[in-house]
Amino acid sequence: MGSGPAHLRRRVIALGVGFILLIIATAAWEAWLSHRATVDRAAKSTALLAGALADRTAQMLREIDYALRDVDERVQADEQETRTTAEWHVLLAAHLLRLPAVDSVTVLDPGGALRYASDDRLARDAGITRSSVFLDSRRHITPVLDFGRFWADQPDRERAFVVGRSFRHADGSLAGVLIVGIAGDYLARIYGVVDVNRGTEVRVQRDDGTVLARHVDEAAQGARRIVVLQPVQGYPLVVAVSLDRWQALHDWRVQETTNVALTLALSGFAAILLAWLVQSLNQRAQAEQARRTAEMRLEDARRAEALSLFAASVAHDFNNVLSAVLGYAELIRNALGAESQIRLNVDRLLSAAERGRKLVRRVLTLDARRSLDHSDVALVPILMEVLDQVRPTLSPATVLDVEILEGGATVRGDATEIYQAIANICGNAAQVMRAGGGRIEVRLNAVRVDRARPLVIGLLEAGEWWCLSVRDHGPGVAPDAIDSIFTALYTTAPRGQGTGLGLAIVRNAMLSMGGAIDVENPPGGGARFSLYWPAQKTASSRVVAAAGSPRGSGQTVMIVDDEPQLVALLEELLGSLGYEPVGFSDPQRALDAMRADPGRFDAVLTDERMPGLSGVAFVRAIRRIPLDLPVIMATAHRTADLDREAGLAGIQRVLNKPVQTAELATALADALSVPRRSPK
Repeated sequence: MGSGPAHLRRRVIALGVGFILLIIATAAWEAWLSHRATVDRAAKSTALLAGALADRTAQMLREIDYALRDVDERVQADEQETRTTAEWHVLLAAHLLRLPAVDSVTVLDPGGALRYASDDRLARDAGITRSSVFLDSRRHITPVLDFGRFWADQPDRERAFVVGRSFRHADGSLAGVLIVGIAGDYLARIYGVVDVNRGTEVRVQRDDGTVLARHVDEAAQGARRIVVLQPVQGYPLVVAVSLDRWQALHDWRVQETTNVALTLALSGFAAILLAWLVQSLNQRAQAEQARRTAEMRLEDARRAEALSLFAASVAHDFNNVLSAVLGYAELIRNALGAESQIRLNVDRLLSAAERGRKLVRRVLTLDARRSLDHSDVALVPILMEVLDQVRPTLSPATVLDVEILEGGATVRGDATEIYQAIANICGNAAQVMRAGGGRIEVRLNAVRVDRARPLVIGLLEAGEWWCLSVRDHGPGVAPDAIDSIFTALYTTAPRGQGTGLGLAIVRNAMLSMGGAIDVENPPGGGARFSLYWPAQKTASSRVVAAAGSPRGSGQTVMIVDDEPQLVALLEELLGSLGYEPVGFSDPQRALDAMRADPGRFDAVLTDERMPGLSGVAFVRAIRRIPLDLPVIMATAHRTADLDREAGLAGIQRVLNKPVQTAELATALADALSVPRRSPK
């Protein structure tokens, strides 16, 4: 009997909770139906508004279109090659400037020269010839309206856009481009009707999504919006009307607030409120943790990006210096006899320059966007070279225990970056053991993975891998620091004893080769770093070129580089190889020379980073002549994006600065050996 009241209490509580849940569910269902009806009404009213505004926009554009056609017909009928500013003003005032929607009119000839501007501010703006409206209008064979944003940074035109149309001579040739600026205050007047709906925004945009003009109500702040897109009939434009859902649901919220209050009053159970509160707190804690994690990742990304930019800048400038040193040293060496003492000194200079190249390669490892030429590389020779350099740095009390179980281990990667990765791991182990001594264990063996598993860096896929592990017997790595040690500039070493870059270099190098890294604190103390490479069974055979560089037979090679010293050097190098070099330190002048005499040149050697016109843009301009010339590009900072853009532009070869004479000679000979079309 003692359990009877408790059992009844539980039943009453269960029935009461069930009844309250039924009330809550009913109220929620009604609220959802009311919400959907409110949103539907707002969407319908917004659609009607968008249709009306699209019609008004189409009417305005038709007026401008008819006026532009009248101007075009007048130009063709007059058969007048040029007009004075006054004549243009009379013509445009009669057809365009009288329209209330027109804010300004600008006339440009086919070359972009200004012939007339109703607004002096636009006449002084050089950006007009680079605007998409001018370029698109000039390109169209059949005159059509083109739309774009104002190119001038003028606050009073934030709500306006421009309309462009080409006009032709009587013979059909391009006479120029008319660019009409739509008045922002006119758009504000015709779109002013939207002010009756708080939180409404009107955008005029092209079919590709480019926003041309906006009319925004001051209450339009919400991220979630009801959006209606209405095409402008006859033109590639869309009027987008969006309504702030928060504003649209204002009356619904007022009504549902009362309903919720009644529902909560009927419920009366603190347990439900407590459960809601606990759930809210849990969600808030999870969101806060996610925010902190995102901030840490963002900070890491910013730091890596800053290092990438720094590495690229240093490499670019340093490689330009090395290019001159290496090039002139090779010229001097080739001019000296084999037994000359000076030639021995020049060889030492070339050796020092080569060390400089490797140093730049090490700096560029910090740039994750760098471009690499991977090949089959044997691990053991590189490992032995690193160990030979590490041994002299060990203390007398430190023993280096090396066990190589796979002498034929071959990986696909870059030999320099493999060396850097192994050297950093082994160097860190030697530094840790320098004070107290002990044993450093180095193992190279094959690993078969049956099921993919994530490591500290990268993913170990199922398959065959080569594993190089380096274990020290130092203090180990703190578990909470394992995920951070590969971040650039992170270091646990005392000030002045570490840069925080070594493990970042290892991470970038291994990821570029599809590898992975693991970090463990094995039993017995110390830390074990394991580097994994996808296994290559055999190294690909490589053909060794015969002694001597290929020579030209008088072909004319255009050289383009913004550094005059490098232009002079390359002219001398190519001259010594049997070519006829023609150098330019200004890419625009080089392009003009190519256009003036396309058949003069047999090949092009260009730099990439040049002020005004990049190497890729220069080559694209050559292809538009059109001209099918072999092109070789030399760059001090090569990235994967640059390789992709160069391939799309039709560049046969991308070389890393500083370029050695033999490499340049081979690249030119290979490029010139491919048949090409004659210029039209």
